[in-house]
Amino acid sequence: MIRTKSTESLNHIERIEAEQSGSAILATGERSVEEISSEEEREVRRIIQWIRGTTNVRQLVEARLAGKEPDGPDAKLTLPWLFAQTPKRGWRERAAGAWLLGRVELDWKPRYDAVAVLSRVLVEDESFSTAWSLLAGPFFVIFFPLLLVGSISTDIRQNRIREQAARALGRIGQPSAAAALAEVMQHCVGAKSTIGSSRVRLAAEKALPKVLENVGPQHYRNLQPDPIPGLCKVLESWQSELALSVLRALELIGDNRTQQVVRRTARVAASADVKSQAGKTLAAIEARIAKERDAERLLRPAVEPASQDSLLLRPAKGSDCVDLALLRPAEPHQDTTKNVAGA
Repeated sequence: MIRTKSTESLNHIERIEAEQSGSAILATGERSVEEISSEEEREVRRIIQWIRGTTNVRQLVEARLAGKEPDGPDAKLTLPWLFAQTPKRGWRERAAGAWLLGRVELDWKPRYDAVAVLSRVLVEDESFSTAWSLLAGPFFVIFFPLLLVGSISTDIRQNRIREQAARALGRIGQPSAAAALAEVMQHCVGAKSTIGSSRVRLAAEKALPKVLENVGPQHYRNLQPDPIPGLCKVLESWQSELALSVLRALELIGDNRTQQVVRRTARVAASADVKSQAGKTLAAIEARIAKERDAERLLRPAVEPASQDSLLLRPAKGSDCVDLALLRPAEPHQDTTKNVAGA
């Protein structure tokens, strides 16, 4: 299970990038704010039409559908908090809140808060069927129909929230969301799938490439949560356009853990484009690993040579001096004490 970091431990590199007005993440956010399809609007209106809670989520969503931004300088800062504080039983408010977080322009601080809460919702399991089964005990057979109906209802509602959370993470485009999106894709297939989880998987499949577009060399071993294990699993399971997006990202942030799966993809992929990109990615990963190993090599010989004249030393790391004399060992000092005693 992925555990997202608190806002106090935000990734410093991505924070600096988000503060740059011309960054790709901000550009993606501006485009997503402007485009709301008629189908999406109808879906959101169906969600909010039955909201009767005490929060102002409905008013904020209706304002956004009308093309307005939240009023006041602190309104956007409180949106992630508003979403996190919505009671779990209010699934409509949470689904509408998740949609809203992906449809407003957020500064770096509320953006990271939004990614944190959305990622947590995306990967957490709120199914109560197992707990209720244990409580039912010997009356399990009697209560089984009720448990089944309750479990199905919970899965459907939870997956509606997760679907909107995945879409919002794609619109925000923060690279730190890659781990959560990759994980939920694995949980929505096979025996782990539930009613409505296919929609979550499709939303995550569309969102992950948007997130990976913003991955750069500066994110190498700097992303938290670590997306590498999840991306490797996605690469093993999805041989499509999604595989190309993953391979392009691994070309920039892949390490020794990705070598085997990328090498296998280059060998067995059905698509010529995927094979070509896998070969390019593998070469970049191997070059990066070789560079790291060269930096860790010893600067002195393991065995002292027989002749000191043939011994050459490298300059100290970080030294600006280029005097070639530094590359030769210094002459041994004479024992002046012995000379004085002999005299």
